[in-house]
Amino acid sequence: LEKKVEERTVELEAANKNTKNILDNLGQGFMAIDSGGVIQEGASLAATEFFGVNPESKKLTEILQLNEDAAVSVDEWFGLVFDQTIDFKSLKDLGPGSFQKYKERSIELDYRAILNEETKDIEKLICIAADKTEEKKLRAQAEKEREYSKFVISAISDRNAFFDFIKEV
Repeated sequence: LEKKVEERTVELEAANKNTKNILDNLGQGFMAIDSGGVIQEGASLAATEFFGVNPESKKLTEILQLNEDAAVSVDEWFGLVFDQTIDFKSLKDLGPGSFQKYKERSIELDYRAILNEETKDIEKLICIAADKTEEKKLRAQAEKEREYSKFVISAISDRNAFFDFIKEV
């Protein structure tokens, strides 16, 4: 019996290590959060990279560096989520949606509920942090290029007005 327990323990440790390795290589921050807003052990490496601190055993409000009023609002949000008097889908988007205080990154946050298999109650939340910095830079650049294109098209479309403008300048 002892040998079987030991073998099973080794198998579980290997499976846990494999799962952690997968999560660490997805490029997103994954954090399990309890009803008190505390991040549980097992957060992915990207979460540490995005927030500049190992988030485990810290409150989400702390790693997001929220002011006191915002922290109180987030704590109230956690209370509503875990109380389940309002459907999670209705509350999901009311949680903190972004983080932009570390290394000028733009981190977007999303949430998923982990349900108890038997009771279907929310046991934990998963916070998924995704770095959208490059995407936002590319969108801003595309918008600038779009504005420039509009200018060029209007100059070509109405040459006389364009040349009159150039003469005035």
